[in-house]
Amino acid sequence: MRRASLLAAAIAVSASLWAGRASADGGEELFDLSGSWKTIAGSLQFPADDDYSDILSRLRLRLDASWSPSLSAAFIGDIEGHFGDFAGSGWFALGRKMQPQPFFDLDVNLIEEDDMFVRAGIYRALVSWKTERADIVIGRQTIDWGTGRAWNVTNPFFPANFLLIEPEERAGTDAVSVSLPVGDFARCDIVAAGRRGSDEPVLALRWRANLRGTDLALLAVRDDSSASFGADFSRSVGNAELHGALLLASGYGSDRDFVKAQAGVDWTFANSLKLFAEYLYNGAGEAHSAFYDWASLLGGTVSSLGRDYGYLGFEYELTSLLRIQNTFIVNLNDGGWFVHPCLKYALSANTELAAGWASFHASGGDEFAQYPDTAYLHFVWYF
Repeated sequence: MRRASLLAAAIAVSASLWAGRASADGGEELFDLSGSWKTIAGSLQFPADDDYSDILSRLRLRLDASWSPSLSAAFIGDIEGHFGDFAGSGWFALGRKMQPQPFFDLDVNLIEEDDMFVRAGIYRALVSWKTERADIVIGRQTIDWGTGRAWNVTNPFFPANFLLIEPEERAGTDAVSVSLPVGDFARCDIVAAGRRGSDEPVLALRWRANLRGTDLALLAVRDDSSASFGADFSRSVGNAELHGALLLASGYGSDRDFVKAQAGVDWTFANSLKLFAEYLYNGAGEAHSAFYDWASLLGGTVSSLGRDYGYLGFEYELTSLLRIQNTFIVNLNDGGWFVHPCLKYALSANTELAAGWASFHASGGDEFAQYPDTAYLHFVWYF
């Protein structure tokens, strides 16, 4: 109840600033409120011939505050509802359990019915302080490490999941992050982050630099169960960008040492066509489906069970307002694959309509065998 009151108060304060935005003495805006309204109407079909309907509606409010060029803050809060018979199903409950969870539980379930689920939560909340010697961010934030597209083996902080309808919707990292300049072309990033279910923080150190046109990064991460070291790079060659990454991980007091690696290329052409290709080697996974660690997947601690994966994608602007994109991911070990074509139309400068189909093709004990096929319509309005 206390968390619900805090969330309601935060959203009320944000809304009260909508009518009159405060100004600093110099006439610059101190507070700025923006947001979005998104609706995704979907029809889901599971392999066991279970059909469900789901309408997701999300109101997102963002409050930015700037007290000086060096000190700022941001708060992003959500009120999200699922309407339809899917909200009361076991599949919906399982999907929520599989989602990565930030360290602090800042969500409040407002309504839980057979055909309705409504929650309020804090998506991002952070304070940023920038000086000549360091950039410091405290709070729930997005940490974008790594150079991969479909996978980022050198990002331990909730990378995107391309198997989702909204891969851009990522859990926030509750952390203190510090970025220090090292010379003219390099920086050192230090992060201390909480992890749900652990009393020990995740400690990460990253050095990144641009050397003769190549972006390079070295990484070291320590948590309560393992230590890992990695490196990644990206470089433009003509109309293509090459990228790759390597991660070596070692578990404390166990033989569960593994390697992860990825390599990819992004092509951009003059006619607006973009092509993407990527390969992932997941040494923490298994080459045979009989040994898949389903408990870790269902518990949300891993997002991939196999060892080898491939990704192909493209984006193309049919007109200035209409574009098409597609994602194709295949488990190279068990043969299961996923395809997600989507057509997007810009109704105006701040509204978009999209239609898509996310489909999994697998059998038996394959990794993708129990995922649903989803046909959906998507509308979003930014204000």
